Amino acid sequence: MVDSLQIVTKGLMDLTAFKNASVRMEVLVIIMMVPVPAQMAILEAFVNYHAQRTYGRNCAERCECQNGGSCHNITGECTCPAGYTGPKCERGCQEGRFGEYCQSVKDCLNGGILDPVTGRCQCPMGWMGNMCDQECSSDQYGPNCELSCQCLNGGRCDRYTGCCECSDGYYGHNCQFTCPQGSYGPYCAEKCDCHRDAQCDPVTGQCRCPAGRTGPECKQTCPTGFFGSNCFQLCDCANMTQCNPATGVCECPPGLTGETCQTECPEGKFGPDCSLNCDCLNGASCDSVTGSCLCVNGHFGARCQLKLTMTNSSRFTKSFRHKSIYIEEQGLSAGGIVGHAREDEESKDMKKTRDY
Repeated sequence: MVDSLQIVTKGLMDLTAFKNASVRMEVLVIIMMVPVPAQMAILEAFVNYHAQRTYGRNCAERCECQNGGSCHNITGECTCPAGYTGPKCERGCQEGRFGEYCQSVKDCLNGGILDPVTGRCQCPMGWMGNMCDQECSSDQYGPNCELSCQCLNGGRCDRYTGCCECSDGYYGHNCQFTCPQGSYGPYCAEKCDCHRDAQCDPVTGQCRCPAGRTGPECKQTCPTGFFGSNCFQLCDCANMTQCNPATGVCECPPGLTGETCQTECPEGKFGPDCSLNCDCLNGASCDSVTGSCLCVNGHFGARCQLKLTMTNSSRFTKSFRHKSIYIEEQGLSAGGIVGHAREDEESKDMKKTRDY
């Protein structure tokens, strides 16, 4: 099939070959093998093709028109297509000219190239318009400004290359990323100077203080009586109590409790916000601030766990009566003698005593 097509093409397009009887016979045989509509299409193409490429008596003369030019069927004079001129249409239009026989004139500015056929200016990168006299809009770039920019977050698009020039606080090919914490400014090159967990504005570098902190670098805690973002809110705590600088919750000192620290500790409680349990024995009460036990009924000790007991001695020395002192703790006792007489034999006989 390929060989048959080559024979038909050569025979129909090359008149010299078509004059050869054997070639002409092969072409006709092949044409007769195809359907009638196809035969008609082939013959029409043959006539049109050679009508443009021959002229003179019996179309015996071959046209010499170039670049798609057609010749007059009698004289052979060439009719040039737009963009070409010359006796044989052999020359393209000079710069600044276009159209049939290059008769139209037009200037393309800023390095634009005039299409000799259509007369349209092919604008270079960064320019657009009928004469390439307009710059690309902010969201376009490239030749004739036909490409769309992809810059985000206010990034500026280079009208020639399409590269993004990121606004302060952003980076990335399309300026799609915000500066990581700790940096700010043009292409995130500046370092923040904010205290602890304070964040800094990616554009200006200004510190954004968390609730409870203030100052240019967020180094200061809210002053007494204030809390919250920028320390603008007033605490609502009784008894001159300070509130949490971040949340505003009243932080009750030892001895006080309640939402605003307005209530003293109930019995058996002490410490900050009355959160601790007293540990006093024998009916003693505890100080609501310190938790110290206030002993009663002769008890003493850190927890009032000790008791002082005094009993009369069964013996006397030189009319001075001795007394025994007993310290009771958890069911145990220890004895002793107090007096102002000198020691005698009777006192030596006493058991489990010591002198004071």
